[in-house]
Amino acid sequence: MAKRFSNTQLPVSCVGHNSDVYQLAFSKVCESGYYLASACRDGKVMLRHGDTGDWVGTFQQNGQPILSVDINADATRLASGGDDCVARIWDAVDGKQLTKMVLNSTVRCVALSSKSDYLAVGCLDRKTGHRTDKVLYMYALERAESPMSFAGQARGVRDVIFCRDDRAMLSSSHDRSIRLWDRISGKQVHSISLPHHAKSLELCADGRTVSIAYGHSVVFVDVDRFEVLRHHKLPIRLIGVSLHPEKKTHVCAGSNRWIYKCDYATGEVLETFYAHERHMHCIKYSPDGEVYASSAADGGLRLWQQTVGKKYALWDARILSIEEGDDEQGDADDDDEGNDDGNGDDEYEDEDGDDDDDDDAVNYDGNGDDRRGAVSVGGGVGVGVGISIDVSGDGGEGGAGGDCDGNNGSDCDDVEEYGNEEGECEEYYEEEDAYEDGVAGSDDADAQSYSYA
Repeated sequence: MAKRFSNTQLPVSCVGHNSDVYQLAFSKVCESGYYLASACRDGKVMLRHGDTGDWVGTFQQNGQPILSVDINADATRLASGGDDCVARIWDAVDGKQLTKMVLNSTVRCVALSSKSDYLAVGCLDRKTGHRTDKVLYMYALERAESPMSFAGQARGVRDVIFCRDDRAMLSSSHDRSIRLWDRISGKQVHSISLPHHAKSLELCADGRTVSIAYGHSVVFVDVDRFEVLRHHKLPIRLIGVSLHPEKKTHVCAGSNRWIYKCDYATGEVLETFYAHERHMHCIKYSPDGEVYASSAADGGLRLWQQTVGKKYALWDARILSIEEGDDEQGDADDDDEGNDDGNGDDEYEDEDGDDDDDDDAVNYDGNGDDRRGAVSVGGGVGVGVGISIDVSGDGGEGGAGGDCDGNNGSDCDDVEEYGNEEGECEEYYEEEDAYEDGVAGSDDADAQSYSYA
């Protein structure tokens, strides 16, 4: 069926990836501009100029899926993690691997502190017999010491960020919780319980506003006071949300492959357009707020203008019109293959379990210090649910863990396996399946109840 792109938006399409682009991360604005890192199922992390999409370099080790990436403020350090149960720190200028942390589970998320002296690592839960492992760790990168572990999640960790001037961390889990941790003591300080697990977790440029997407909802939380600031509802199941640095608007990635730009104060939808041919995984605002980037399951990575028609980077001042096809947005919960929901939590290709992968045989293909890169940018045409907040600080029980045995968790009791159209083995968390069946949580926009313990 023919699909349409925005009749005003003309995206910049960044080529290079050939499979699911799970995660995006922008640096801050530095002397040479700002940069965009992307993590892909094809085993590559790519670094680009964030405003133009021009390629800078590619980080690759053993070809196993990379699920998460983060980049520090001045784009000199990059962290990645994925299916090989290893978190890595890279020199983002010359492409050298600086260090690696070997874990017992798939690395689902990584986060660098603002000074790049700490690394937070969240893992998917794995069970082996009666043994369980913690699934959230913090490494002191400038000291040779064992990582600090954080107990409390009942399921695997999906996202983690540093907050409160790096004195705390905020994590989201497949147990449908958001937890605030004290970095020094390792204790849980606050928690939020959601009816569905959070699909995205992001700290705004102000350093205190956190945006959370789950179900059909977007919630903004003041992480210093740990209070809900706003709660907006959309008529579509969401994959992710990102808040403009000046808190003017927020952009949402929908499960129907459309992007929705909304007013931050009121939640009113200001602009919406069809963005990708396959389901989306991530959406992020640039640090200057001039563009936002989206990624999808077909390797697509696109840059979109905040102000259409403004002269910026590769866009000129003309408002370009693109020929339209089908005007319908489609089913509000339309996924590509029925169970493709674009969450990046589950669809990992089953590897052969070879233990002989050469972790140190990393490969960097890039331009090094000149930071200009070769232009490899496609021309780009076409392209109220109740929340309970616990402030008691009760950490609860530890999460599930286990060995990384190359089978991507086939021993895990917490997942169900489905075959996709290519016959691959894909893992879907049970709460995600329950949501697909319409039995988990409430979608009543008026059913908002914020309770503080």
